[in-house]
Amino acid sequence: SKNGHQPRPQGDRGQARGRAQGGAGREPERARIDVRGCRRHAESADRDAREERAPLARRQAAAPAHHHRPRARRAQPQEPEISFDFDLFTIGGGSGGVRASRVSASYGAKVAIAESGLFGGTCVNVGCIPKKLFSYAAHWREEFEIAEAYGWSTSRPKFDWRTLLANKDKEIARLNAVYERVLRAAGVEILRGRATIVDPHTVEVSGRRYSAKHILVATGSWPVIPAIEGREHAITSNEAFHLERLPERALVVGGGYIALEFASILQGLGVSATLSYRGKRLLRGFDADLGERIAEEMTHKGVNIHFGGEPARRPTSCSSPPAASRTPRILASSASACSSRPTARSSSIATRSRPSTRSMRSATSPTAST
Repeated sequence: SKNGHQPRPQGDRGQARGRAQGGAGREPERARIDVRGCRRHAESADRDAREERAPLARRQAAAPAHHHRPRARRAQPQEPEISFDFDLFTIGGGSGGVRASRVSASYGAKVAIAESGLFGGTCVNVGCIPKKLFSYAAHWREEFEIAEAYGWSTSRPKFDWRTLLANKDKEIARLNAVYERVLRAAGVEILRGRATIVDPHTVEVSGRRYSAKHILVATGSWPVIPAIEGREHAITSNEAFHLERLPERALVVGGGYIALEFASILQGLGVSATLSYRGKRLLRGFDADLGERIAEEMTHKGVNIHFGGEPARRPTSCSSPPAASRTPRILASSASACSSRPTARSSSIATRSRPSTRSMRSATSPTAST
């Protein structure tokens, strides 16, 4: 230097300061690395957040444009904490009631089910199961006739109605026991007797009252006999499974699948069966060609079919199982407690499975027409 002083070594700090002055406007190298590290961390966190929001984003994308902004949920009124005997009380031990009770109990709910008859409902006791057993029995008559044409000697087989009834009852009793066993295994309390709904949280069975947070009405439906003269001599499909003896002739009223099944079964078991239907085509509501084809086959097998006629009276000379309609199996007293009004075709307690009382539900929506 001009004044004779030796320049001081700048060292690392001086060099760094000189580089900083010589490269004005540029970031230090370490600052750039730190920024990139922060940026990578931010991008990773943003990617994780996007993955968590993906289901919500897909739902929002599928919704209309004006629904992209989620609406605030309306606060539901909170019910006061009340102690009940059961979380769920099911009325009716059919397929719907048994299933609902088992599943609820599996989630920890305290459940009771009331049944005045046999477990399994219509299907097990007076529907699918016995009807199929009767249908199998009816087919054997035709099979024996075909076997003779192929050289088999059947020695004119004889059908015994009481044997069929006894074996049918054994199978139904077995299934009833299975239903009851699985309910007890699930922890469901079984109450025997007819249940009456006293109020939205109270049910009475055999003179004793039980409280429940929720009540499930699963009583199903019941066949009804048309209001015609001589109806006291007629039977429904329910009683047809318990006839003491087979009649020589039978008139079946109706054009739905239940009526067709019974006419075919009776004819197959050796009864002279006649089917009477007020319409012009069987199986209304199904494909037209299906009803026409079945009518041809039934006629070919010996069933007499009459269309366009509605019986005004029922003759007493033959057994007649009407299969024309069904009605909800709920008494007016229970319906009034539910704030529901049963009608000729359905019960408002089953509208969308929700009656006007929040604590009650219906397992099925019974209708009067089949």
